Amino acid sequence: VVHRLVVRPVRANAWCRFSLGDSDLLPASLRAFIKLSAPLTKSLFVDGAALRFTQVGLRAPFRGSAAELLRGVMEDYQAQLPSCWETLLGNSNAILGGLLSRQLWNPKQPRIT
Repeated sequence: VVHRLVVRPVRANAWCRFSLGDSDLLPASLRAFIKLSAPLTKSLFVDGAALRFTQVGLRAPFRGSAAELLRGVMEDYQAQLPSCWETLLGNSNAILGGLLSRQLWNPKQPRIT
């Protein structure tokens, strides 16, 4: 039994690529927006988007496996993803294939610390 679990706020930068054709990671409305704004784009490239998630934790005593506990914490973070779409799109090739994004004129380089 876990009586208390707190995961501090998380800050991260994301570099990733999503295939627009078969990705269930992106909401259908977001995929449709990208297809309209950049019809020739087959993949969404995210270049250094700054992601910030608030603190999450247990709201009641938890009884179960470690996998179930981790799944619950991940669901709390997934609920915060809609607030990250703006930074993901602003740091990607989603609008006009990246012509209006910082990705073209000031690309970020991954840095591991």
